[in-house]
Amino acid sequence: LDTSLKLARKWGADQKLVALTAALHDCAKNISEELMPVYGPMLGDFARYPAVRHAPLGAFYARDVFKIRDCRILEGICYHCTGRPAMPLEEKIVYLADALEPGRNYDGVERLRLLPESGASVKDGKEAAAAGRSSRRFGTMDASHAVSRRKTSSMPEPIEF
Repeated sequence: LDTSLKLARKWGADQKLVALTAALHDCAKNISEELMPVYGPMLGDFARYPAVRHAPLGAFYARDVFKIRDCRILEGICYHCTGRPAMPLEEKIVYLADALEPGRNYDGVERLRLLPESGASVKDGKEAAAAGRSSRRFGTMDASHAVSRRKTSSMPEPIEF
């Protein structure tokens, strides 16, 4: 949450929207398997990726349990692991903050953590984070699939809320 809010202030994003999205982004992380019977059929291609399916499950859970109706929040939760084309600023911030959080230890994360301090744009951060995250999240998928040039045959299709 701290990283998300810091980035929201730096890049002039809606801080309330970022705060709520960041607070809920992993709400289904530890209950994904329990939610699969209910929401699994709605996940489409996301169901094939156990490491990231908590994200769309969390969006459905936030909608139904926490009564979140703002699609910007639901989409931010849904795509915080994978990214997607044409992400709004607040969604990019949650995506990037998740990649930079203190618990991450993949190659290059320390360099990525310096981006917000360096004056880099959110686009630079998003693409750099995708490069660092993609192999960890999807195995053989390269970074170009995790940013706006994604190939729909390799990435989950969008989910409607």
